[in-house]
Amino acid sequence: MTRIGITEQGLELRGAGPAMDVPWVAIGQLQVVDGRLRIHLADGRVFDAPEVAEVTAVLKAWRAVTGPHSGRPHDAVPVEFRRAAAARVDLGSVSDAPPQPESRPAQPPPGIYRAGLSSTIVDEQGLVVVRPRKGRLRIPWRAVRNVTAVELTGLRSKWVVRVRLYDRTDHMLPAPSTRKGPRDPEFQRALGEIAAALRASRPAPGEPADHIGKRERRQAAKTIRYE
Repeated sequence: MTRIGITEQGLELRGAGPAMDVPWVAIGQLQVVDGRLRIHLADGRVFDAPEVAEVTAVLKAWRAVTGPHSGRPHDAVPVEFRRAAAARVDLGSVSDAPPQPESRPAQPPPGIYRAGLSSTIVDEQGLVVVRPRKGRLRIPWRAVRNVTAVELTGLRSKWVVRVRLYDRTDHMLPAPSTRKGPRDPEFQRALGEIAAALRASRPAPGEPADHIGKRERRQAAKTIRYE
């Protein structure tokens, strides 16, 4: 039997095995069917909650996070992020999860780093920064000069990733971040993955020189705005 716990970040499925997190952003829709809660994940899979008593509490928490007055609009999170978050939910480890329909193998999700409802998505084209209160910011690799770790000082200092563009402007990514210092292994791993994606966008040794000049790169940087 599976139980459902409610957290600030989403739902926690507690079955016979280890507890499993289902982030709010991974959920596409909630329905009540025959008195039971049906959870539609953003990648098309469905999970039926086993306990009637939890329906009202889950729906109330869902509306608090995704409703129009929540201050954190669900639609501000891009579809590819929601699908990638859903793809990481392994319903097969839940003993009473219904059989799921066969589907084509999913494409590997992009690199995703989260801080609350804000996120950074890394793909072949560049970075996508999502901040619910500001919108969505696309930073193409051609506009990026380098990425480095910097410390933000204040009441509670933390280390973040700074993206420096060719027009000399900087963007601080909402995630990854750490309060443990720049040598935090998880932070270093994420920083390395972002830096590797930037290097992969550049010509490899022995390949033809990059045809994008600095002028074009500066111009690309100047057009970056939140949508």
